[in-house]
Amino acid sequence: MLQRLAGNCAVGAHLARSRPAVAVQRDDDESGGGFFDSILTAVGDAASEVADTVGDLSSQVAETVGEAFSDVAEAVGDVTAGATEAVSDVADAVVDTVTPDQGGPSGGGEAAGGGLGPQAAEAQRQRLLSELSRLQGSLPAQGIALTPGELASLNGQLARLSSVTGAALPSLAPAETAAAAVGTLPIALPSILAALEAIAAAIAALTVGELLLIAAVIVAIVLFILSLLRGTIDRPVPVPIEVPTPTPVPDDGEEPRPGPRPRPDDPPPPPLPPPPTPRVEFGPVRAPNTPVPMPDRLPDGGVVDVPVQVTGWNPSMGPIAVAAAGQGRGGTVTLDGAPSILITDATTSIAVAGDRQTLPRAGTPLALTATLGVLPVGRSAGFAVAAIMQDMSTRLQGPVDEANVGMLAQMRWSSDGRSINSLDEIEYEEQVALLEEDGCFAGTGLGDHGGLLLASLMPSDDEHSSPRAVVSRGPGRQTIRQVWAFLDNRTGSIGMTVRASGFVITRIVEEDPARPGKFLFRLIKQGQAGTVGSNTATAAAGISAATVALQ
Repeated sequence: MLQRLAGNCAVGAHLARSRPAVAVQRDDDESGGGFFDSILTAVGDAASEVADTVGDLSSQVAETVGEAFSDVAEAVGDVTAGATEAVSDVADAVVDTVTPDQGGPSGGGEAAGGGLGPQAAEAQRQRLLSELSRLQGSLPAQGIALTPGELASLNGQLARLSSVTGAALPSLAPAETAAAAVGTLPIALPSILAALEAIAAAIAALTVGELLLIAAVIVAIVLFILSLLRGTIDRPVPVPIEVPTPTPVPDDGEEPRPGPRPRPDDPPPPPLPPPPTPRVEFGPVRAPNTPVPMPDRLPDGGVVDVPVQVTGWNPSMGPIAVAAAGQGRGGTVTLDGAPSILITDATTSIAVAGDRQTLPRAGTPLALTATLGVLPVGRSAGFAVAAIMQDMSTRLQGPVDEANVGMLAQMRWSSDGRSINSLDEIEYEEQVALLEEDGCFAGTGLGDHGGLLLASLMPSDDEHSSPRAVVSRGPGRQTIRQVWAFLDNRTGSIGMTVRASGFVITRIVEEDPARPGKFLFRLIKQGQAGTVGSNTATAAAGISAATVALQ
């Protein structure tokens, strides 16, 4: 873009050869001390002042303005020899712009060499502002790193641009707390943005008359500033110079006619696409035995391999940091055995281990976060550290032969956390459904059942009995299905099915073969898969069975 501006200087010079030169009055303290008077007096003096303004672009810059433009093109980088020659041709046109053939610009006369046209000068202003805006939008969030020589050269060009435009431009200084590669100085992004905004403001504030005289000088200095910034942060090579098609000189010695006039309404070139931003996608932090309706969680002492996918990353960006947000109230976890880790696109999974459990009623406050420098590039769904109960079993504790007749079945289960004590925020309750009843049990239904129990207290006794007056009436049969469900006070989950907690309970009253006219009451509880309401459980383990002789 900026290289095309240099070419447009030459086109503007040819277009405006018949326009009157514009004189701009500036005080010495505003213009840097008679700079513009001298540049209009003689070509040699103008070239010398340009050399002072642009700085150490070349040891030969004092000879011609064209050589100054050639050195700037070399500083931008990757400019071919042909393009450099084209820039020199542009510089010749600029020399024509600022050099009067006869007597200088005094007296209101026209300069024989012409001057840069107002439209072309304004177009250069807008293209410079566009280039500054495009660089500003593509700078990385962490700023840039310059060598001491680059920083000194950059500040020197800022000072020279300040002298040319009369604007107060800031110098860049290394950031005190930022880190940079060995041999370089870190420059924070806000400092760079402030400098670019100040340059843009200075260019925008110039009048058209001022632009007619010093546009070439400003282009050269801004080219050098942008080349330093682009070269340091590895920006794409600027687009090639567009060289105006030369107009053949007529045989009769007449002045060549100017080429096509650039249209003011030509749209600016599209901005460069923003630099790629990496993204990190995390799979769920979810233990595989978690009930389907329950939110993502893992137990204390448990480990979950979480899938990770990194896209849009390249080694020049540096590694991506991954940590767990929400720790404290949300409990604590480790990542591959550490509080935080660094990943690249070669990372496919992270081992997340639960340590301290989430506090009660906290929900799912934990999340894996990925950052590149200070830029967030990924976040997982929320999760918690919360153990759950599972895998119930039964065995006979003993018969019941009182007002109610039946048995006590001892119930046991396991925790997927470190121990049964990890279940101190889990409460559980039976869910029952009547499958059949007849004879003496007809119409008795489910009787008393239910009630929340604390899962960290194990084992527990589950009584299955019937009133003596009912079972003494004679033969009958009743079948009940039982599954267990729990609520978790940490995540707020209610009605979660306990894995492997399905039972079927059968009550049978039949005649006692050894005692004619008397009855036996037999009870059997054993594991069986089944569904009660919204809870479906696989079969539990064990069996409890008892027989009571009724009098």
